[in-house]
Amino acid sequence: MAIDPKLFPPLPQAAYGPEQLLQYLAGLVSQGHEVYRDPNQQSIFYLALNDAHRIRISVSEGRSQVQLHYLSSVQNYLDASSLPELEKAIGALAAQCGVKWPAKPLSGRLCSDTPATNYRMISGLVGISQVVAIFDPFLDNNTLEELRVILSFGSGAVGDGVRILGGAAKCGGKAPTFTAPGVTAWLTQQGIKGEARAFPSKTEHRRFLLLNDGRALITGHSLNAPHKNEVVHIDTSNEDQAFFEKIWKAAKVL
Repeated sequence: MAIDPKLFPPLPQAAYGPEQLLQYLAGLVSQGHEVYRDPNQQSIFYLALNDAHRIRISVSEGRSQVQLHYLSSVQNYLDASSLPELEKAIGALAAQCGVKWPAKPLSGRLCSDTPATNYRMISGLVGISQVVAIFDPFLDNNTLEELRVILSFGSGAVGDGVRILGGAAKCGGKAPTFTAPGVTAWLTQQGIKGEARAFPSKTEHRRFLLLNDGRALITGHSLNAPHKNEVVHIDTSNEDQAFFEKIWKAAKVL
């Protein structure tokens, strides 16, 4: 029986490699966890859970195997192909030996009179990830600088090759505030490359950041005005990624 290969698209590859995993492990160390490197195999790390149990994590391109060890014996293992999957695998294996693994927050509430705390809250949700795409119908040059300030409160960063989608410049005699020179200056200052496009701002009201670990950070406010009584949250589905790609293809280069 002949099978049309077009019926079965290839499995999507996660934006997940050794560098991202090393950043994740470094983040665990900064939080006080004990992480050790295998002296004989540089691609293997051990996360200590207690005196008898540890998690063995092997580093590879696009996938890691996560093993639960009791003393020197393998008790169980799981595979992970993204940082969210890795976090869940560690939590699931840790639970098997009675250790409650601290889960990352998935949401946070902002307040209009705590601007510094707001910055820290948003940067904490980004974590050590890189922002690979920005979507905001009300985005302007100032928004980009505001994002840089937000990320300065944590360990995240804007990724090289970032894609930026903002609303088309409004008319009415006012000078445009989302401009190619403004974007270029912002990218140059950070030493990265990127591309910006504009779309009709009246068509959408969603605002989010896409992260290199497959997550999306959803904001209920424009990024150029984060100090509102709003909630921001993490979405682990791929709906915002698909939505971004659709708008990106139809948008005009800034």
